[in-house]
Amino acid sequence: AALLQDWMDQRMRSVDEISAVMQLPILGVVPHIAGGKTAMARGMEVHVEPMSEVSEAYRTIRTAVYFGVPEGQDNTVLVTSPAPGDGKTTMASNLAIAMAQAGHTVLLVDCDFRRPRQHRIFGLKDDVGLSSVLAGQHSLDDAVQQTAVPNLSLLPCGPIPNNPSEILNSQVFADTIDELKGKFDHVVIDSPPVNPVTDARILAASTDVTIIVLRADKSTRKLAENAKESL
Repeated sequence: AALLQDWMDQRMRSVDEISAVMQLPILGVVPHIAGGKTAMARGMEVHVEPMSEVSEAYRTIRTAVYFGVPEGQDNTVLVTSPAPGDGKTTMASNLAIAMAQAGHTVLLVDCDFRRPRQHRIFGLKDDVGLSSVLAGQHSLDDAVQQTAVPNLSLLPCGPIPNNPSEILNSQVFADTIDELKGKFDHVVIDSPPVNPVTDARILAASTDVTIIVLRADKSTRKLAENAKESL
């Protein structure tokens, strides 16, 4: 019965198991953030608690990205996950903060047109954002906001559009990303999960690096493999 239950349980629990299933390099392991913190506190862990074990884990991931990618080919970093609730939004914000703390100018872009969260983490407005820029209603200078973290700016989602996939697959979006790459050292993009919608697949084709976030005891082998193959 125990063997049958273990065989039927598709959740991944260890780094070794994830490495064997995904056949991809593991950039780091982030410990569980204990204490019942709010989503805003978790998303700014590296800024609020810079000496914590969790913050050090995010800095380790930052270092792995820097040393694992040839210089000049890590300007745009996409952060996604197989399914909702895997922690990709928290990863994106903390990774962006860690990069900014290293002295680089960083822009965090909320491309999750389904459930945008980054503006809430940083306590900023979302009435003007990426969707406004792509619609030609505002300029990038109007939409980009400075956060409380030095060297870190945020381009929020803005009003949620009716056709997210079509907008992200447009030439206007590609031109916008190229413009942002010229203004910032690093552009970190938070996207929707891979499996439910096509947005992350479109974004992955426009970025230099894609990071897949998996959550222990939640992410399953099947969804993780599907996400990898899709990307």
